[in-house]
Amino acid sequence: MSRFGSESEVVEYKESLSEREAAGSDICAFANKRGGTLYFGVQNNGSVRGLSGTIAEKALRELTQYYYDNLEPRVVMDIDHEMIEELDLIKITIRPSSQPYHTFRGRPYIRVGPASKHMSQDEYQRRLLLYMSTNKDYSSTLLPDQIRNQDTAIFTGGYLLRELKRDGLITMDGSPRSIFSSWLLAKNGQEHARDTNIEVSRSKSRSYYQ
Repeated sequence: MSRFGSESEVVEYKESLSEREAAGSDICAFANKRGGTLYFGVQNNGSVRGLSGTIAEKALRELTQYYYDNLEPRVVMDIDHEMIEELDLIKITIRPSSQPYHTFRGRPYIRVGPASKHMSQDEYQRRLLLYMSTNKDYSSTLLPDQIRNQDTAIFTGGYLLRELKRDGLITMDGSPRSIFSSWLLAKNGQEHARDTNIEVSRSKSRSYYQ
């Protein structure tokens, strides 16, 4: 029987396709770290067992659609059918992402050694501030549910809060819903925004915050 190496920060094994949900958190964690490779049909110890039944093109499409529907933002990956000594495997190659974070079913994960863990609030905030320093358009990127519900310290003026609520970037109770509004309202964001002038302009369809 063939045997691969051990699981690591960039390698994960799943024995069957019944583990596709658990694999989703691993794919998310890979994208949030250095990228990686995930195999279906391999035991945790690296023993190649293969997948039961024939791997049809339809199965690959369904797997691709499942991750497309549950990973946000979309993760760049390749899903391929491979054979090792006449045993069928599915190999997923995930590239490292330039996004501040990805989520699987609304939760961010990160790779820590050979395991995928929930991303901590501190790590999330560090990535968020680093990402914002690039001045990309992040105003409409939604936050994961558990990040969105964190306590905040509101320091902006009433006018800006009304604008953010009007545009749906914070909830009516003041909780942030987007990267932009989280930065404005976050406790750690105050020192970064202290000397920042925020200009609000409107078109017929949306508002722009600069």
